[in-house]
Amino acid sequence: YRLGEVLKKLSNNISTANKNGSVDELPVDEQFKSVLNYLLDEDNDKKNIKELCSLFYDKLFDTLDAAQSLTEHTEGVLSKELENGRLFRLMCKLNCIFGRMESRVDIKWSETGEKFPIILFYDYVFHQVDETGKAVMDLTHVLRCLNKLDAGVHEKIMLVTPDEMNCIIISYKELKDLVDSTFRTLTQ
Repeated sequence: YRLGEVLKKLSNNISTANKNGSVDELPVDEQFKSVLNYLLDEDNDKKNIKELCSLFYDKLFDTLDAAQSLTEHTEGVLSKELENGRLFRLMCKLNCIFGRMESRVDIKWSETGEKFPIILFYDYVFHQVDETGKAVMDLTHVLRCLNKLDAGVHEKIMLVTPDEMNCIIISYKELKDLVDSTFRTLTQ
């Protein structure tokens, strides 16, 4: 009964014309009026939640559906932000490693060095060219490669030097380990 009184008072606050009037004069829809009448019925002392919910179950499902849609949307946005954060950290690692002055004089970065695959991978991801030598900007290729590197998949790729005289076949997992160990060395 008290819930009915609270809801009626809240409904009365919507309209100043019906301060102490009946439920039927409230400016609300008929379904809500039936809920109020049920709650305010003093003769019915066997009220239960099942009967109450049966009066507005369709509104419950609409509300649950809207809440589920909002949750899915929020989860999608958060998922994108999480992926952006992972890829940003990976890009920072690659950029901290790639192009350092010591890589130009250190034998480990030469074509026979253990860190040369990082240079080739960087070129493979960011310096794609078509058959005429024109630069290709393919963001899908970049994202696919970075996601595979971040996940450390066992898929192998062939990395080729710009002069096409040498190539290395290496997995993303091996590249990830190499990038991580190289970055750790820089930060120690």
